[in-house]
Amino acid sequence: MRIRSTTRICNVSTTCTCRLTWNFWRKGGYESGAEDYRWVEVRKWMPGWQFEVFNPIFICTFQPLLLLALAAPAALATEHPDVPLGPLDFVATVLFAVLLAGETIADIQMFNYQTEKYRRKAAGLPAGPYARGFIETGLWGWSRHPNYFCEVHIWFAFYLFSVAASGLWLNWWGWHRPGA
Repeated sequence: MRIRSTTRICNVSTTCTCRLTWNFWRKGGYESGAEDYRWVEVRKWMPGWQFEVFNPIFICTFQPLLLLALAAPAALATEHPDVPLGPLDFVATVLFAVLLAGETIADIQMFNYQTEKYRRKAAGLPAGPYARGFIETGLWGWSRHPNYFCEVHIWFAFYLFSVAASGLWLNWWGWHRPGA
């Protein structure tokens, strides 16, 4: 049985989706009335009508277009369904796995840090190593946002799958594609 690039893309994107869903659930994102704390902050910056303008422009327009652009490599790979897995698929898979592990580890480290920081605050305990307010250990000792670094670079792994399927390095949205 041959595994195709499209199958690999489906598997890695499903894995990514499961990780994001788990992380959102763990932070209480699916509880009744729950909202990502960042939107509360954004509404403070843009009260009233300003947020109402921001919502259709950024949230309802820009974000879906960005997601469409990020999904374009998967769409291209489906145009080459008979291409078997090759060395570049292996590289993309390993890159994806390393970055997904890094993102997951960084999110766990941050969750544990924030949980302990707020537990100490609620219990009236000294802040100790949490006094600065932000994490400086683990992956966070190397980068200010290792979770975002890994998330952004996961999309490069997705792009490599499209290169492996099409054989073209410049293939974004039909560039240099035969018949485009």
